[in-house]
This record gives sequence, C-alpha cells and structure tokens, in this order.
Amino acid sequence: GLIGEAGIGVVIGLAQWLVLRPLIHQAGWWIWVTTVGWLMGWAVIVTGAIIPPDVGLTASVMAGAVLGTMVGIAQWLVLRRLVYQAGWWVLVSVVGWSIGLTGIFGATVAGAVVGAVTGLALDFLLRYPRPVTSLTND
Repeated sequence: GLIGEAGIGVVIGLAQWLVLRPLIHQAGWWIWVTTVGWLMGWAVIVTGAIIPPDVGLTASVMAGAVLGTMVGIAQWLVLRRLVYQAGWWVLVSVVGWSIGLTGIFGATVAGAVVGAVTGLALDFLLRYPRPVTSLTND
C-alpha cells in the first residue's frame, strides 16, 4: 500500500543520500524528492492507465520507465541547480530503472543494476558543478 511504497521511496532516497551528502549542497532534499517521485510513479502504475495488465517483460520495462521518469524528474529538481547538463539525469533514470526492473539480472540485483547505471551517470554529472553562487540567483 501507500505506506509501504513511501517506505521504498525513503529507503532509495536515503541510500543515495548517504553517497551524495558529502558531494552536493543540500543533499537532504534528495530523500524527499525521491520519495515523492517514487510515489508518483507508483500511483501511475497502479491506475493501470499506461501499463498493460500482463506481467511480461513489456510491462516490467514500462513500469521501470514510469518510475524512472517520475523519480528522475523529481531528482532533477535538485540536480539542475548543482550541475550542468542535469537534464540527462531523467533519461539515465529511465534507462536504469527500465533495465533494473526487467528481471533479466534477477530481482535480487535490480537495485544494484539501477545503482550502477545511475551512479555512473551521476559521477559524470558531478564533474561539472555549477558555481555555488548560482544557487541563490535562480
């Protein structure tokens, strides 16, 4: 239910925050935007309006794309002020979650797959930080 899904969002955001907190300004927002993005993606998936009712690979990839889009957009709200080319983050999130949720690598490593894809991209993006003064000029 809703509380369980919120918990998943918090855990994902918290795990990423542990890595990001020494690297980005105001990293605490990461936990909250990740949770909101996860809940929005979950809400879209549960309505069944976008994803076909089958449980095949297509539905898994589409679920990953929905979650990746919603979480990616939410996290982009934080990243856009911190790094140049932050818009790529949404696409990377879609790709990472789509691959991770296919089940090809097994359910137990889905998070590791998502983490590897998004982690590599985030490592690249963080190499091009915006000046700290731009945080107050937006």
